[in-house]
Amino acid sequence: MTGATSTKAVKTGDNTPIGIFVILLIAAIVVIGGGIYLKRRKK
Repeated sequence: MTGATSTKAVKTGDNTPIGIFVILLIAAIVVIGGGIYLKRRKK
């Protein structure tokens, strides 16, 4: 096998930590969901 057929991940040069964005996404979903829940509960 040559290096061209290896199954290693592609190196893009972008090593941004994705965990922070995942936490922000979850927090946004919780806030939006809570707002919808409270809005429907008042009616």
